[in-house]
Amino acid sequence: MDADTLKTLAVLLGSAEDYKPVVKGIVGVIKSYGPNLKEILRDSAIGVADIKADCVLHFESKGFTREEAIMLTCDQWTAMKNALANKPGQQSKS
Repeated sequence: MDADTLKTLAVLLGSAEDYKPVVKGIVGVIKSYGPNLKEILRDSAIGVADIKADCVLHFESKGFTREEAIMLTCDQWTAMKNALANKPGQQSKS
């Protein structure tokens, strides 16, 4: 970190107590959406699991063993996650 960043961080940390009521309010609003967020996250997780299961079945239908199909599916999802995490033109961190 450069000196300017450290100075800015020190100022923010120095006034952190002042932000507690705002943060408490934000947390309250987020918690009020709990049931809706839970439904969204659950449905998303189930959707992703279904897609992964379909990928495994696809690779098995192409002659791969179940273990190979699972490994290929995991590799594909890891590669996609890494690609989404990197900015265009940036080298992968893995």
